[in-house]
Amino acid sequence: MKKTFLFFIKEIESLIEVFVTIDILFILLIIKSVFDYCRILVFIVL
Repeated sequence: MKKTFLFFIKEIESLIEVFVTIDILFILLIIKSVFDYCRILVFIVL
């Protein structure tokens, strides 16, 4: 019983790691898009 529980905890931890990684990539993508958008705006203004 305890072994199964530990295995379950490990599974959850790996899932959380995957989600965190996806989250970080998503945030980086948003920052990049915002940056590109600002650059285009600046280019148009100048």
